[in-house]
Amino acid sequence: MGGGAAGTVINPPEQVRTYISEHRVKPVYLQGKVVTGATLPDTVALQKIPNYRYRYVYVNNRPVLVEPSTRRIVYVEG
Repeated sequence: MGGGAAGTVINPPEQVRTYISEHRVKPVYLQGKVVTGATLPDTVALQKIPNYRYRYVYVNNRPVLVEPSTRRIVYVEG
């Protein structure tokens, strides 16, 4: 995973966290820690959330929210 420079960190609304847990996708496994500020490679498919700016994916079995234009992680569940 890319650098760990802190950028935007968000606190998603409860309905977004519920959507992610109810629409679980097959996780991708990457080297390194899953942290906010890290950048995901272009090979990782990001999933849409209805009426929400950020995308999600499960990385190393942890749900994360990603800024789609920069592919930077902005939230890690748990």
